[in-house]
Amino acid sequence: MTIKIGERKTIVVVDAKESDYKQLVRCPSAENWSFKFLSTGRQALRFRNTDSAGCWIINMHLADFNGPDLFQMLRRDLDGTPTYLVSDRYRVEYELEAYSVSAAAYFPKPLDELWLNQWVNSTASNSGEVSPPRQIRTSNP
Repeated sequence: MTIKIGERKTIVVVDAKESDYKQLVRCPSAENWSFKFLSTGRQALRFRNTDSAGCWIINMHLADFNGPDLFQMLRRDLDGTPTYLVSDRYRVEYELEAYSVSAAAYFPKPLDELWLNQWVNSTASNSGEVSPPRQIRTSNP
């Protein structure tokens, strides 16, 4: 998936803890993005057929679904849209599970401006397009 700079895309976040994303939503780099928060897997399944999503962020543990299982249910409808799995804290087994279902990457929360800048700006090309990278690793404080 390629995102043209200046085109406002949506970051779809499937996580019951919307407040964990305050830092990401408020950062200056997020001004070109809109955010759609869904607190359950059922909401994500209803929302899945949208062309406005630039990426999906799915928590590994939702009240009604396991994040990797939800991702597998959504995968066909997401048509290559980068999907990242996250958790409240880093665990190597979560990372292995995320990669085993071919998620774009796995991250512990919080996601912040550094994460967004690496994701959006790391592969900017001269054509004015941005292609999300396959994998970004962050350190866990």
